[in-house]
Parts: sequence; structure tokens; C-alpha cells
Amino acid sequence: MPRLLGRNRTARTGVLLRRDGLAVLRPGQALAEVPLDGDKVGEVISRLLQEGRLEGPLALGIDPDLDFFVCRRGQASQAEQDQYIEYLAKQVAGGLHVASCRAGRGFHVILAWPKSLVEEVRSALQALPASARPLIPTSHALLQYAVRRSPTPRRWNCHIRVLAGPRQGMALLVQRDALLARRVFNLHDPPSCAQVTAGLMGLLAHARDELGLKKIDGVLYHIGPEQEEHAAACAEPTGLAFRVAEELPYGPELLARALAAAAWKGPARPPLEVFRSTGQEETGLPRLPWRSALPAAAAAVASALWLAGAWQEARAEQTRLQQKQEELLARCGIEEMEIGDLLDALRLEVGIAHAFLARGARWHPLIAEVARILPDTARQDSLIGRYPLLLGAEDDGEEGPTYSDGERFFHLSCRVPAGNDSVPPEVDAITRSLQQSELIQAAFPRVRGAGVQLIEEDAESYAVISIDCEPRGG
Repeated sequence: MPRLLGRNRTARTGVLLRRDGLAVLRPGQALAEVPLDGDKVGEVISRLLQEGRLEGPLALGIDPDLDFFVCRRGQASQAEQDQYIEYLAKQVAGGLHVASCRAGRGFHVILAWPKSLVEEVRSALQALPASARPLIPTSHALLQYAVRRSPTPRRWNCHIRVLAGPRQGMALLVQRDALLARRVFNLHDPPSCAQVTAGLMGLLAHARDELGLKKIDGVLYHIGPEQEEHAAACAEPTGLAFRVAEELPYGPELLARALAAAAWKGPARPPLEVFRSTGQEETGLPRLPWRSALPAAAAAVASALWLAGAWQEARAEQTRLQQKQEELLARCGIEEMEIGDLLDALRLEVGIAHAFLARGARWHPLIAEVARILPDTARQDSLIGRYPLLLGAEDDGEEGPTYSDGERFFHLSCRVPAGNDSVPPEVDAITRSLQQSELIQAAFPRVRGAGVQLIEEDAESYAVISIDCEPRGG
């Protein structure tokens, strides 16, 4: 039998479930990487429990790269949740496990994880007491850990926290220590301001345009006081105040450490658990709260009498609305049976638009990189690009994803003052910089030869340089 959790209260354990394995951390010990090696996640967890490597209070979390996070202003209706889940389900084989909670003032957060992964974890933890099976949102645990290490400035109501690691970073939009939104962005070592700024600007636009937050008080950068100049350069384009906080390098070790810190019951527990325990044995009988049940029953009787009258009014209103619907359909020349097809077409258009917006962050670092590459003498005319949109995958997983028409590419056009040379020196400089940029090469490794066209404009001569970048073999 696996060792029951909770006997050693000082040996808190955080377990991060990743795509290729588990990251296990106990305070005072080094991070342990446990690969899957072809096994399922549940099998690996069961083996670690049998070996006694998961002691004390335990908290598990799923890597933010594997979950889905959305925030809406106001209480999310069931229809809105269903619409969001339906969109995500088309991209995740096996369905989703969904949890939700209120956040901040007037916001509602919906989180979703692959159902197959959640069920594997649930099955692996069945041998433990129900109260000792916490599977919590990793992003919430990370925020609480960051707040404990560096409290929010007293006068700040809404702010952004930035945690940057060697390969990835995360920006958290926070209102009164409640998580509203997040952005995960890729980084190169050492991280550049352009990459961090792109993540900040994307989250800032989401906060103002979609969540309606008119004021963001500042940016808290967990980079350490010795890197204050770097933090100032990253925050400057946002126009927000900034402060540096304790350095917290984003990565598996930090996420596992945050989960370990959340591995106890207390006021700092994350706001929801992926599967919440009721705290009673499955074979036990529920205790009936008679003192509160009797007044509730009386209120229910009074409500029933009121509902009887309201039902009559609702029936009359339904008849009136049915008549208006028939008149509206006749005026628009639409048959009632056509409404379903029209809704399906609209959902498809909205889904494509949502996919485009959700993946728009792919272009932010590329655009910033192009701006860095262009010499001072060059003026950008246009930047035209296409990136395939993932619309869904076959159920059996063998056919792979489908894409919108056309391969990915981008076309850069800029102009420089024309000198005496037939080929300006900027042509070679720009082409070489594109070929040496790790960020450009990761998505567009093939940089085709530049074209040069001489033009005159406002009595000035210019050389227009056109360069195409494509994937390998494009």
C-alpha cells in the first residue's frame, strides 16, 4: 500500500505534470525529473507512491502549456461555457475537464484540462484519502507563491507580474491578488526586451479591450534589483510604472516549488481544485442540516406559489415572442429550419477569427525582431505574412491537423536612399541579419534572394528592397 499523505507535515511535495514526464520537488531538495519512458502519467504516479517518493501534503498541477485559461467579465453563463468548451474540444482528442471560479471584482475564470490526463491522475490517487488528492491550477499556485515572496504594492489595485526564465516567461494580470489572465511567451537565452515587451503588450491589450480594465497600475518584474535597468527597458513601451521584485526564474522548478508551497489546507489555498473533495467517505451517509432545511423548505413553498403566477405570465410572453419571431423570419425571407445551418456557419467564422486572435501572439516577436534588424537608413514599407491556422484534427489522430490554404511565409519590403552602387550595402546586411536571427530562422529558415527596384519620390532616389522568407523547402 502507498504511504498515506499527511503523516509528515514538513515534507510538502509539489508535482508538475509535463508533456514528457513529472517534475517533483520537496522543500530543501533538488528538483527530480521523472520521465514517462512510454508509460502513462497515472502509472508513473502510482509507482512513485509505491516507492514512498511522494510524502507529506501533496499538490499536483498541470503544466500551463497543457491547459486552457479564459476570463470573462461578469458571471459566465452555461451557454458561454458550453460554447468555449465546444470550440476547444475540436482541438483536444478525448474531451476536456472543466472547472471555474470567480476572480477579482466581477470576473469569472474558466479553466480546462485534457480529460484523459485528469482521469489518469484521479485513478492513480484513489488509494489515498479523499482530502489528500489536490490537483490545483498551476498558474494560481504560481501567483500565490509570487505574492508571498513579493507582496503587491499597497496602492496597486490591478497590475502585471512578469516572471522570465531561460526559455519561457509568463506574464500574469492580477487584480487584488486574483488572477485574471496570463500569457506564456518563448524566450531565447539571454532574454531580449523585445520578447518580454511583446508578451506585456499582448496582455495589456487583452486587459483593456476584452476585460474592460481602464487602468493598470504598474508592472512588477521578478528579475532582482541588479537587473533594474533591463526591467525598465522592457516596461518603457507600455507606459506603465514598474518595480523590481525577488528574482523568480520561470520554469519547471519554480512551478513545482509553487505547488509544494500550496500543499496544505489554509487561507492561501488556490481558489479551486480540478477535482474538489467533499471530505466524507463514499460509503458514509450525509448529515441533514435540519435547522437550515426547515426555513429553506418554507421559502421553497412561498417561491412555488410565486412561480405559479409567473408561469402564466411567461406563457403569454412566449406566445407573443413566437409571433414576433414568425414576423421577423417572414420579413428576412428565412425559413425556421434554416436557422441551425446559419448558426453553424456563424460559429465557424467566429471560431476561425478566435483562432487567429489567439495565435496572433506568434507575430508579435517576429515584428519586433524585424524592427531590430532593419538599419537606421531603412524605412519599412510593408510586412505581409501568413501563418497556418489550426482548425482541428481527426479523431484517430493519424491524419494530423488541418490548415487554412497556403503555406506560412512573410514578405518584407523596405526602402533605403539610393547611392552610386547598383546594389545598396543594406541588401546584404538585412539578408544576413535575417539568416542569423534565431527567432526568424525558427519559423522561416529559408530567406530568398532580395530584389531591388530603383524609384524616385519627392525628388529623392530610393532603392526598394523586397525579401521573402519561407519554411524550409518552401
